[in-house]
Amino acid sequence: MILPLDMHAHIEPEIAASDLVALRSCVVAVTRTLVDYEKARSRSDSSVVWGAGCHPGLVREVKGFSAARMKEALASTPVIGEVGLDGSARTPMEAQLRALRGVLAMSSDTPRLLSLHNYKATDLVLRELQEFRPEAAILHWWLGTPAETSAALEVGAYFSINASQASKWESLRLLPADRLLLETDHPFGDRVERAARRPGNVTKAEASVSAALGMSVDALRIQTWRNLKALAERLSLVEMFPRDFQVQFLAV
Repeated sequence: MILPLDMHAHIEPEIAASDLVALRSCVVAVTRTLVDYEKARSRSDSSVVWGAGCHPGLVREVKGFSAARMKEALASTPVIGEVGLDGSARTPMEAQLRALRGVLAMSSDTPRLLSLHNYKATDLVLRELQEFRPEAAILHWWLGTPAETSAALEVGAYFSINASQASKWESLRLLPADRLLLETDHPFGDRVERAARRPGNVTKAEASVSAALGMSVDALRIQTWRNLKALAERLSLVEMFPRDFQVQFLAV
């Protein structure tokens, strides 16, 4: 059985392990602060991988960004997230850029998957991608123009699409199948879900994206797993993913 794959969700690091098993999905749980990641790093969840993050909307977190702490976190996770830029945040853009550039430089030496926030800053994030050329940039909830989207594809970016985004983003049809990933961005991006809102419930996103691209839901789910597997293999990160992810990699 191919499980649903959610590439970007927010989960409290203190959640009971049994609650995660009950999701019956594989989830990338991004964190907003390194403190939250440090709370989660000792967990041994089989179906959830925890990312190390520094959310651009959090002023104190961004201003106090520590490259040393982030580098230390990368020893225990294959994912950096959530990081990026936010054009609507109170956080000074200079501080946001300093933190993001620190992460991008670090990921050049220690390649990791990057789940990138880009709200009202698609042009700025694109510029940084063109400068640093990270190997595994995953643009979370990207709403860039067709021209920006084409440019992001040219630098090798992937795109994680949620249900709220899929219904309104005009550039969705530009994406080749081998750059697609899906997400809930729970509890923010799954407000249009008809079923219970929870991490891993990508039902609406799968339906919307598969319809837009002329694929079956089953084919789309398999393709997203193949895309993540390709990234993990390219960066030699397969063994850093928990057991259920590795089982899915073998299945596809």
